[in-house]
Amino acid sequence: MNLGRSLIRTVLNSKLVHKLDGHATTLKTCEKNYQKFFNTRSTISNNTLKYSNNSLIVKSAIYTIAFTGACYSVAVIANYERIRMKKSISFGDYPKFSELRRKINNYWNNLSDVKKAAAVIVFVNSLVFFAWRIPSLQNTMHKYFLLSPASGINSQLIFSTFSHLQLFHILFNMVALYSMSDLISKILPVEQFVAYYLSSGVFASFMSSFFKVIRSNHHSKSLGASGAIVSCFALSSLVFPHSKFYVFPIPFEIEAQTLFKLLVSFDLLFLIMGSRKMDHAAHLGGALYGWLFFTFGPNLVNNFQTYIIKKWKNLRSTKN
Repeated sequence: MNLGRSLIRTVLNSKLVHKLDGHATTLKTCEKNYQKFFNTRSTISNNTLKYSNNSLIVKSAIYTIAFTGACYSVAVIANYERIRMKKSISFGDYPKFSELRRKINNYWNNLSDVKKAAAVIVFVNSLVFFAWRIPSLQNTMHKYFLLSPASGINSQLIFSTFSHLQLFHILFNMVALYSMSDLISKILPVEQFVAYYLSSGVFASFMSSFFKVIRSNHHSKSLGASGAIVSCFALSSLVFPHSKFYVFPIPFEIEAQTLFKLLVSFDLLFLIMGSRKMDHAAHLGGALYGWLFFTFGPNLVNNFQTYIIKKWKNLRSTKN
């Protein structure tokens, strides 16, 4: 009897220690686990998955289409209301308590609306980056902020685009986004820019998931805003092909159209080679989204805008 009790106590203690160790996982361990999942090709068969390959792709495609439609619908209505009310986007006019505060306010007010929106996106990405450093949030972060087709959680398609683990990763993406916002502001109004950024990120995530599924790599995990960033760059380079860009660590400027071709060729080559160091499918998805928007976007957006505004006016007249 005593031996049995001792054995039970030992098992319980070992489980308790294991549980405590799991909750005390450090960020370094999380990053190692992420790298393990990201770089390892999974060979799990379909009968161990919650959804079939077709179901995973269809669910993700429906979410992508619905999300994109919702983004542009909100963008059209917001843009219409802003113009109707003849107001510019404002994030608040605060008292100027000091010279520093006055300079900050002046700097902020002189920014274009698109650049302000880009700054907000950078801020949200930073919050998610620091959330990865909070041990109590690890379960939530792994569940919603890592893109894994096997999970069947469609919200990962958008949440993972705001998620970064490594400092260099978020710095590179956010500096690129903020620096491109001046060009984007010459192409899209702020509402359409936000819709474009969010929907292109989801489309890039969908392409990433699609290639993972068809390669039976369902449990592979990825994250980052790279797909949306590449999409913004693709649109900028197609509209302004002769604009110049610096790319770290290259010490000289490269013409946008040349850089875009090099980027697509690089990702396509490594995708064909089966490289797992970067999410090349997401990058190519972002590039494809930018090309599609440049080629078909103006007519589609104009027709969609006319339809949504008509419905919105009818809804407003009904309420009044």
